Amino acid sequence: MVMTWQRHAAVHALLGWSGVWAVSGVDQIIDAFLMRYCRPVTVVEFVGGEEGYSHLIKPNRWWYTVALGRSDQLVRKAASRNDGHLVVMAPLVLDGDMVDTFARCESPDCVILPAGLLRSSDMIGPLFQLGDFCIVVGEWHGTPPGDVQCYESHLSADGVVVSIYKTNKKGLDIARWMCRAQPRTGGEKYPVESDFAKKILKKGAISVAWKAGINLMTFLMLRGVYPVHDDIRVQIKKMKRLDHNDLVIGNMILQGRLVVPIDFADARRDGKKRRCIKAALKLLKKYRELLLSDPRRALDEYHFLLVGRS
Repeated sequence: MVMTWQRHAAVHALLGWSGVWAVSGVDQIIDAFLMRYCRPVTVVEFVGGEEGYSHLIKPNRWWYTVALGRSDQLVRKAASRNDGHLVVMAPLVLDGDMVDTFARCESPDCVILPAGLLRSSDMIGPLFQLGDFCIVVGEWHGTPPGDVQCYESHLSADGVVVSIYKTNKKGLDIARWMCRAQPRTGGEKYPVESDFAKKILKKGAISVAWKAGINLMTFLMLRGVYPVHDDIRVQIKKMKRLDHNDLVIGNMILQGRLVVPIDFADARRDGKKRRCIKAALKLLKKYRELLLSDPRRALDEYHFLLVGRS
C-alpha cells in the first residue's frame, strides 16, 4: 500500500526517534539483519497465521530455518525450492506451554513471528524467551517481558513495522524436550554464550561449539513433517560406523535434510549403539502415524524400545 504522511507520522511516533526508516521490503530487512552473522545460525519462523504474513528466508548455506505453520503449504514451498536447510513442523496445538518447553530446550538465534501471535498473553513470555533475537512483523503495542529490549525498528517500503528485540537469553534450562517434567532451576543449567561471531555451549567445565539446527527430539515432539521420516532414517542408517556411546535421538541435530550427531564420548553414558539406531529406525517407521497424531505417546514407545518395559 502507499503510505500517507499521516500514517508515516503515526508509525514514527510508535517507533520513536530510535526507529530506522527503510526503503526495503520485510524480507530484505530480515535478510539484512541475518547477514550480520558470520557463522551458521538457526532461525525459527512462525509462518502465516491471522496476519497473513508468509515469509521464508531465502536459502543460504549458513542459515538453518525451522518453520512452524500449515504443513501442506510449507512442505510444497520447501519441495519447490529444494531447500536442504529447511525443517517444517506442524504442531496440532501451539500454546504458551508448548512454546515454553520449546524455549527451555532449544536456543535459536532468531525467532520471526507475526505480531498477531502476541495477542495471547500466555504466548508473550515464552516467545520472547525462545531465541537470542525476536523479530516481530507488524505493529505491536505491548510491553516485552523482563529485560527484553527493542534492539532496532524498521519500516518497510510497503508500510509494515519490523521490530527486532534482544532477549538476553542465557542458555538452556533442560537438555531436551522429554525432560520437561523437571522444574525450572531458577537459572540456566546449560549456559550458552552467543554473539554474531560465535556460539558456545557450556557443560560444566567443558565448552563446545553450538551446532545450528534443531534437536530431532524437538522436531518429533512438534510434529515434524519435513524432511519426511524416510529421509531421516536414511541419515541415521549412515551412523552405524560412528564411534558413539549414546546415539539416542536426543543427541541428534536436524540441519535441514542432514542429521548430525552430538555429545560424543560422554563419560556418563554407555548406550549400545546398535540398539539406539535400531530403536530410532523403528520409531520413524512403525510409529510414523502415531508421531503425527500423538508424538508424546510415540516417544514413550521409543523409550520402551531402548530400555524395555518395566
